[in-house]
Amino acid sequence: MVDETGRAAGDFERIAGNLGLEVGDSSLRFPDRRVLLLYGSVDQLARSIEIVDSVAELRQVREVPADYRAFSPQEMRAWTEDLLDRVVWPSEGGPSIAILDTGVNRRHPLVKPVLEERDQHTANEAWGRDDHEGHGTEMAGVVLYEDLAQALGSSALLRVPAHLESVKILPRHGDNDPELWGWVTQQAIARVEIERPERRRCHLMAVTATGTRDLGRPSSWSGAVDQLAAGVGDEKRRLIVLSAGNERDRQTWLNHPDHLETSEVHDPAQAWNALTVGAFTERWQITEDDLKDWQPVADPGDLAPMTSTSVMWQDRWPLKPDLVLEGGNAARDASGQIDTPDSLSLLTTHHRFHERVFTITGDTSAASAQAARMAGFLQALYPEAWPETVRALLIHSARWTETMIRRFGPLSEKRAVKTLVRSCGFGAPSLERALWSAGNRLTLIVEDEIQPYTKTKAGERKSVPQLNQMHFHQLPWPREQLRDLGDTEIQLRVTLSYFVEPSPGERGWQSRYRYASHGLRFDVRGAQETTEEFQKRLNKQARAEDEDNPRTGDTDGWTLGPQLRHRGSVHSDVWTGTAADLATREQIGVFPIGGWWKDRHHLGRWNRKTRYSLVVSIEAPEIEVDLYTPVAAQVGVPIAISR
Repeated sequence: MVDETGRAAGDFERIAGNLGLEVGDSSLRFPDRRVLLLYGSVDQLARSIEIVDSVAELRQVREVPADYRAFSPQEMRAWTEDLLDRVVWPSEGGPSIAILDTGVNRRHPLVKPVLEERDQHTANEAWGRDDHEGHGTEMAGVVLYEDLAQALGSSALLRVPAHLESVKILPRHGDNDPELWGWVTQQAIARVEIERPERRRCHLMAVTATGTRDLGRPSSWSGAVDQLAAGVGDEKRRLIVLSAGNERDRQTWLNHPDHLETSEVHDPAQAWNALTVGAFTERWQITEDDLKDWQPVADPGDLAPMTSTSVMWQDRWPLKPDLVLEGGNAARDASGQIDTPDSLSLLTTHHRFHERVFTITGDTSAASAQAARMAGFLQALYPEAWPETVRALLIHSARWTETMIRRFGPLSEKRAVKTLVRSCGFGAPSLERALWSAGNRLTLIVEDEIQPYTKTKAGERKSVPQLNQMHFHQLPWPREQLRDLGDTEIQLRVTLSYFVEPSPGERGWQSRYRYASHGLRFDVRGAQETTEEFQKRLNKQARAEDEDNPRTGDTDGWTLGPQLRHRGSVHSDVWTGTAADLATREQIGVFPIGGWWKDRHHLGRWNRKTRYSLVVSIEAPEIEVDLYTPVAAQVGVPIAISR
């Protein structure tokens, strides 16, 4: 609720009492907001204009996991049967989410309908296929139901996004040799693909190295993940979702969020081609009787205290995590004790369901499982979409919360934005935004192929490869409607996603130019530029960055700008300006820069083509003008320009 004067909360409670509404005892305070628990109906709220005017936002209270954990086995089974009656299962030919973890107990009644026995695998037959520790079954529950507390507390139908596959990648005792992690991951993915080669799938691995953090430098494990995603050796691109890894030293959480600067993303989550997921939280209500005087560590909308970031990494390494999703929260008391209450966690499936049907989970593991769940929905709705496109759509749908911007901003300062994006990625994704394009939120998707390098015909064998093609995409903007909007503020959001082939040897992995096979960049034509001037400018930018001397490009109005956004193999940025100005920015250029395909041409990769996905949207959230209909019949056609 709005709390500008300090008296608003008291007035709100007085009016609420007169309407028969009950205000909860616990609350959170912000500089201009106060978060309260309110018990009542919408009809009661609507009776008073005064109380409605004082409310900034209304949200339904979440079901609390602790309530369900207290049920008897008989009650748990009854809740389970009720949920199963409301589930809409994926179609027979639907996508799958392969969980690379401790195994999954397929006999759990909430898991069994989508995990067949033939889809349970192991990287080593001596380990078995069962879930010996519970983590894999917990991930399965989040993938299928997101948060079981909300699913059980609802009476609505619940759609499950995908089938499940499981590969046990951890031994029953001890751990794998760190040098073998890449090989184990490759073997795990091979097992599910050999069994069902026709399936579309997303691979989820919420397992990271506990003691290896490389300041963003590639490792043999992250390199193997990048090879798998890029289809090195088999030309099969893969969507791989990784958890960013957790900060396990709970005492550091007392310094939240300052401790996040040194809580570094774990190996292999630095992989360029993977979708790396960190954790934020919207949970703050502590319901345990023995924790009544405790307070949440993180504010609603802030990063979760156990997540990890890439703030310490050098500029040349990717911006990680890519996204953040709900990972739960921690609580603290006045003396500095730390706990992770059930009420601040997610409810999921327990691997020993005969003893206990439900358990709690959280951290970046649960966050990455939610990202895989979203990917499953996208793959079900758009079965032909490339993995590069699914990754792009999820990142394109992400937004920073007000709490994140307030914590790390303002967005007008590039140094603050750098810390923000290296801490929170591109924000929290929205499945609705990723799936649909509303009338005032127009989204265009391009999937294309480009050949970054070529050689001159004369003396081709000995000549050095040169930068080759640029693609220019004509954007079918509703120009008349945009011009009519004049000075109305509008946003242009662009996301470019592609996979790189990692260098075949670790010797060159200290440099992003030697690690990545190639790089792609995007830029938008300026308001006063002609097409010819735009092409010349991008030629200069490409050659300058190829020589490791990047030009700034067009920075006016961009949140990140070209120097910050062009890290890794996915680039996303937002331009803010007037609608009339946007009407003249009708071209986007995609162009290559250097990589080891070009520099190490003796390896014979210089003439290869590569795929990319480009997602572009314009948003005018404050207006009622339909921007979709005027361009529904138009198609943007790329023009390949050879130098």
